[in-house]
Amino acid sequence: NIGPNVDILATGSVDVYKDGKGVDTYGTSFSAPRVAATMAALHKSHPKMSSAQIEMLMKKRLTHSLDTPQGTFSVLDYQKSS
Repeated sequence: NIGPNVDILATGSVDVYKDGKGVDTYGTSFSAPRVAATMAALHKSHPKMSSAQIEMLMKKRLTHSLDTPQGTFSVLDYQKSS
């Protein structure tokens, strides 16, 4: 989703095979777990940090800006966060 209440965007596409054909599937079902897993890994690496601090760390080190007609958003960099 894109909108004023979105804190961070994440790619949410994956190639899925259906009936022997590749299909590009996307949505929050794919992107939300990527953000959650990244935050969990950061919490494990920095156990004394609060969730707010982890979020700021993630945004500072693992995202890039994306300008859209709806505004500028932080996007999780999948390569950096892997």
